[in-house]
Amino acid sequence: MKETDINKWATLMIEKMKEVHSSNWTKPWFTSRFKGFPQNLTGRSYNNQNKVVLYFICDKYKYKTPIFVTFNQARNERIQVLKGAKAFPISYYDLIIKDKIAGKRVTREFYKNLSPAEQEKYKVIPFLKYYNVFNLDQTNYSEVYPEKWNALVKEFGLNINSDNNFRNALLDSVIEKQTWICPITLKEQDGAFYSPSKDSITLPERYQFIDGKEFYYTALHEMAHSTGHPERLARIFGPFGSAEYAREELIAELSAAVAGRDLGMAVPPRKENAQYLDGWCSRISSDPRFIMTVLNDVNKAVTALEEGIDLNREHEDSTEKQKVLLQIPC
Repeated sequence: MKETDINKWATLMIEKMKEVHSSNWTKPWFTSRFKGFPQNLTGRSYNNQNKVVLYFICDKYKYKTPIFVTFNQARNERIQVLKGAKAFPISYYDLIIKDKIAGKRVTREFYKNLSPAEQEKYKVIPFLKYYNVFNLDQTNYSEVYPEKWNALVKEFGLNINSDNNFRNALLDSVIEKQTWICPITLKEQDGAFYSPSKDSITLPERYQFIDGKEFYYTALHEMAHSTGHPERLARIFGPFGSAEYAREELIAELSAAVAGRDLGMAVPPRKENAQYLDGWCSRISSDPRFIMTVLNDVNKAVTALEEGIDLNREHEDSTEKQKVLLQIPC
């Protein structure tokens, strides 16, 4: 990824942190302008690392849908990118796969079809690639396909749930049936925490929270921490007040924000993390690549959350619905 592209990510992240801070931590990481996930025109959702920045972009420019296209995809759809529109870079990991002895490179498909024993003969080298995307608002899609556009805006334009009595069946099931990767205990107390040594989560009782969203968001935050256990993603937690501790808090904040937004919740960051804001901004400013390493860990943590609470089913339903919408005759 180019330095200029990394700087765009870093600048966007700092802008959002300062925006949240200026609201006295009452403004959510992601607002409720629409429902749905950042995705392309086929309904394929972007990875969780890209979701963070694309949610930020949608908020910043008040886009009507979370749908993005590349320049070539726009051309293939017979639509044009509007004059003066600026693309935003997103990233993904590609693989170089080589025979350890001969050095011959093979395709990912070839490698995937090999047995585990045969795969041992190859060296797999991941590397970061990027490409630029435009939001559908930055094209003339609404003029070329007005009926499809109206259907998409109607589908995505509904605000996500802001009811104080909000309940989420997926999270309720995980907590009640204890199907998460570690035990989750509800207890009448003031704080919520994840204990790496005991590998367990303790939350206050639901009635102690202002509303349902705050309860779920707190649960997701601690669940995100638990994905970093040494036997899972093996992140470094560090002692309270350390740089490692602050980094882990940022990972948990953003992971819970993405998973919560995907589940229909837009809630503010935890105020107790306000003490880390200056450190986060300073670190990103001095080393823009820091945010890339953080978002890489966020991507893995949210993937674990998705699998653990069956959030992938929500993504599949969204994709199928979008395919139906795009079949509307012009």
